[in-house]
Amino acid sequence: MGNRYHLLSLSIAILLFTAVPRSFAQWKQSNGPYGGVINSVACVGNVMLAGTNSGLFRSSDGGNYWSQVSMMLNGGPRDVYSLKEEDGIVIAGTNSGAFTSSDSGLTWKSLSVYPSLAPVIDISLFDSLMVYRTSSVDARIVTLTNDFQSVGSSLGTLFVLNNGSTADTVLQAFDIDSTSVIVGTNHGVYVSRDSGRSWSVSDAGLTQLDVTALKVDGNMVFAGTDSGIYSSTDRGASWRASGSGLAGIPVNSIGVDGANVFACTDGAGVFMSTDGGTTWTEINAGLTNLSVNSITFLANTPFAGTQGNGVFMFNGNWTPVSDGLGATSIVGLAAVGGDIFAATYGGGVFLSTDNGTSWTTSNTGLANLYVRSIVAKGTSLFVATQGGGIFKSTDEGRDWFASNAGINQKFVNCLFADSTQILAGTMLPTDAPQNLLPSDSTWADSGMVYRSTNDGASWNPMNTRLFTVRAVAAVGSAIVASGLIYTVRSTDGGSSWTPVNVGAKSQTFAILDSTIVGGTLGGGVYYSTDQGLNWAQSSLSNFTTGLSTVPAVAIVGKSAVASWESGSDPLFAGVLRSARDTLSKWTALDSGLVDGFLPPVSVPVVTSFTASDNFLFAGTENAGVWMLPLSQAMGVNAGNPAPPSHFTLSQNYPNPFNPTTNIGFRIADVGLVTLKVYNVLGELVKTLVNKVEQPGSYQVQFDGSNLASGVYFYRLSAGSYTKTMKLMLLK
Repeated sequence: MGNRYHLLSLSIAILLFTAVPRSFAQWKQSNGPYGGVINSVACVGNVMLAGTNSGLFRSSDGGNYWSQVSMMLNGGPRDVYSLKEEDGIVIAGTNSGAFTSSDSGLTWKSLSVYPSLAPVIDISLFDSLMVYRTSSVDARIVTLTNDFQSVGSSLGTLFVLNNGSTADTVLQAFDIDSTSVIVGTNHGVYVSRDSGRSWSVSDAGLTQLDVTALKVDGNMVFAGTDSGIYSSTDRGASWRASGSGLAGIPVNSIGVDGANVFACTDGAGVFMSTDGGTTWTEINAGLTNLSVNSITFLANTPFAGTQGNGVFMFNGNWTPVSDGLGATSIVGLAAVGGDIFAATYGGGVFLSTDNGTSWTTSNTGLANLYVRSIVAKGTSLFVATQGGGIFKSTDEGRDWFASNAGINQKFVNCLFADSTQILAGTMLPTDAPQNLLPSDSTWADSGMVYRSTNDGASWNPMNTRLFTVRAVAAVGSAIVASGLIYTVRSTDGGSSWTPVNVGAKSQTFAILDSTIVGGTLGGGVYYSTDQGLNWAQSSLSNFTTGLSTVPAVAIVGKSAVASWESGSDPLFAGVLRSARDTLSKWTALDSGLVDGFLPPVSVPVVTSFTASDNFLFAGTENAGVWMLPLSQAMGVNAGNPAPPSHFTLSQNYPNPFNPTTNIGFRIADVGLVTLKVYNVLGELVKTLVNKVEQPGSYQVQFDGSNLASGVYFYRLSAGSYTKTMKLMLLK
């Protein structure tokens, strides 16, 4: 990755931003969805840190609220892979080197590593020794100065080739103590007793050699593999397989707190052992994402970082503690009846009933949380998932059910809907080869476009032979599908497909009247006015179309909006809108989203758009959902929002809270409305609403200043509608 502060790059940015007309409209970040991919969590004193793909976040109140921390001037690294603490010092491995903090993560200093600015994927610490890994075949052991602020000397290289390993050995895990460095590879375990200068194989009893996690705890060593966990009582000289409960499950990381050992797995949640790894018990109640990357302990309370749903706290059950942790990646947005739905990869679907003021998960019945796309058709919603096929909701996201009749391949990548049909494009499974030829028939089902004309009740296949369908759309009698290599078109219902020259690889389509607008990978915006037969590149003024990727296009009124990013560095990114009824002129529409030449902690790349009520919403990569008034964005009057079609009670936000929280609800009919809060004994604590209300959306604040910490319940009653939900006060 290039130096984002290079003078030449800065000069290009200045030219770009001064040449493109800019709007005075201001984007602002909505209040979530919070969570996202957590690569690592660590505690120092009473402070908890979370490393994400959107930088570093810090909480000093037990995860009740998180704030983003800049690791260096002008933002610093976007990706924080690893966090390790030793004697009050924290070291972070990032996409651009290592950083160290001596004040509980408030301020950071660059720690010199070799190669300079290399990504530091993993770190282990013991006293003044540090092991760090920059790739799957390169890791080093160094000494640190007494204050852990700089590297003293390099002691060795943890490159175990020519030490009994095979040619394709890769490093996957390691840990260190006073006498040993223990390394886990795809071919077993290696141990060094001389700081990495020489190595010996340590596989006695280790029947599964693909070692993915290691943890040293005194004389005990635990090794996680892709099918369970092993333990050693002689510092890795010999191993025994774990007992019941964890066999056959891939392990991501291991944590130890006193006599309790925790195994974080890839897809099966968290397991705990209280007998040194002999037996394991699943502890997943309340955990909404079962791919767990990391675990840490604050005052003997476990906190787990997940692959999509943020951080969870364990106290008998898992509770999400991600308020303020804005690292969520949005893969798609949709609007139905004034509600906004944000689809995420790993966290499922989030719902906002109050224009982004608060978000709650909307995953009841959604058996696969790895969502690739979401569309609305009338009052129904459809999501495409990676491995679970298609799910549908007919009650505005409250419940989901599988909609896969006729679909053979459940890895679905993209969706398109118009008034008469829904189209779904499939993708290669995760275990498929990466370099396939068009003549390869083994994975033919992966290049399917499925079509439904009965709202998802059944699907008919159309084989495009694209292997992965990146985008699909229909206009008139034509269907256009874009793949990894080329774009194809059909005018006979998918019986035959003809390649068309778009000019670049398309990855998103939108329909503006009868015009297809395509966002491409490295080619800007292309459009077709003849149902996808011929394509032209849209002029984007001095916008650098030849180098720019367009992740999202959408139609709002008679205008197109498009997001862009230039090259491999999302420092240069933004949003554009076209002039009304034409694609010949574009105006920058990113003030407040990408404002200025040097970024804050991260510059969000917009991945999706939707419009609802009075706002244009933008889903971003690793920064949640942003919003912009439509009157400012498009110069149009959005009109009055439609009244709610049903009653809704939203999850309070924030939750847990201290001392205030907001509760949102929607009323479909005029009538008496009551909203009351009760304690766990069923005793009335406070009446928040008790009056006749008109149809509409409402929000009230509940103040728990005079209450003790604990669980409470709030109940909405309106006509025949009654719903009760739980909230938690943590002081």
